[in-house]
Amino acid sequence: MRAEGIYHVSKTRARPRDACGIEQAARAALAAHSHFRGRADHFVLVASEEAIVVSGAVPSFYLKQLLQSILQAVDGVQRVHNQVAVISPHGVSSVSRDAVRVDGGHGRSDEPCASKQT
Repeated sequence: MRAEGIYHVSKTRARPRDACGIEQAARAALAAHSHFRGRADHFVLVASEEAIVVSGAVPSFYLKQLLQSILQAVDGVQRVHNQVAVISPHGVSSVSRDAVRVDGGHGRSDEPCASKQT
């Protein structure tokens, strides 16, 4: 017998309304994590309705995987396309130094959700 007024509440994650909301939530999640605090703006984040593309550089494969795990936990993210390069300060890396910009900009804009503005 079903009791009146009692309903099962799904524990699905709430979704941001749009890609800009996903980008903002992802950046906030990175900024809140101890390994990326103060460094979240070093990554380029571009979101669509359910996926996020991240690019930039980190010094270890561990941090690349940790970054991906943090982004996968963000509400609204179904897929993470991890294009982050592993650049070791000791000379062992997954890419050549010529393949990564050294100006620190990584092509990012300081404008939030700049890819969505016209």
